[in-house]
Amino acid sequence: MRAMGASGQILIVDDEAEIRDVLEEFLNHKGYRTHAASDGVTAVEAICTQRPDVVLLDIDMPKLGGIEALNAIRAIAPRVKVIMISGKASLDVAKRSLANGAYDYIAKPFDLEYLAKSVETALLTKNLDEFCQPDRSRR
Repeated sequence: MRAMGASGQILIVDDEAEIRDVLEEFLNHKGYRTHAASDGVTAVEAICTQRPDVVLLDIDMPKLGGIEALNAIRAIAPRVKVIMISGKASLDVAKRSLANGAYDYIAKPFDLEYLAKSVETALLTKNLDEFCQPDRSRR
């Protein structure tokens, strides 16, 4: 069942294949289109090729960590909503994530229904942001 009023593409970024698989299956079941990446470098590359609406981004990953990937994503695609996920819940990391432009921070193990609501709200917010932005091409 698709979230009310929301549809979109979700990029799932986690170095643990089991986490990616669970999130992909769950979000596909909710009606979203998903793509997956196993590290921050691949995630940043996918921003340009996949054009996701929302990114679920793990914090602890090889090659390029979540905070660094978040900063790169914000520079490339500032309207993409990024939800940080972490197995090492820390108030400091949550604050840093949100200060760097993350939309939300969710600790593992996930409450999948909360995650679904966060994704739905992120999509609705992104759509509203885009609707409210003036069309600069008309100037």
